[in-house]
Amino acid sequence: MKLVTSRRTYNIGAVSDSVLTSEELIVAGHLNGHVGVARDGFERWNGGKTRGNINDEGERILNYARECDLALVNTFFTKSDAQTYTFKSGPNQTVIDYIGIRRESMSNIKDCKVIQGESVASQHRLLVVDILAKKNRRRSRN
Repeated sequence: MKLVTSRRTYNIGAVSDSVLTSEELIVAGHLNGHVGVARDGFERWNGGKTRGNINDEGERILNYARECDLALVNTFFTKSDAQTYTFKSGPNQTVIDYIGIRRESMSNIKDCKVIQGESVASQHRLLVVDILAKKNRRRSRN
C-alpha cells in the first residue's frame, strides 16, 4: 500500500514499521477501498459498522490493519448514513476513507463520525475521531 503526501509517495508499511510500539500510530486518509460489513477473520480490526461489501482494495486495507494491529476506527461506531459515508459524488456515496489506530488504544476512542456539509476535498467528507487524551501528572518534590 502506498501513502501519498504532497508530491511524495511512501511505502506505508515501511513508515508504519518505523514507529516504535511505545508511540501512538494513527493512519488516516483516503485508502480507496471498501472493507465491507462482513468481518470474517478480521473481527479485531473491522467493526463491521460500515456500508457495502469488501473489494480487493478493502482486503489489502484489512491485511495491512492486521499486520500493524490497527483498528479501523470508523467501522466500530454505529452512525446514520450521513455520518458514515466519507465520499460522495452526485448520487453515489460510499466509505473509502478510514482512520486506523493501534488496537490497544481503542479504549481511548470516544467517537468517530463524518461531519456533514464539510468537505476536505471536493468529494471527500471530513472524518473526525474523538480521542480521550490522558494527562501526565507531575509529582511534587516536597
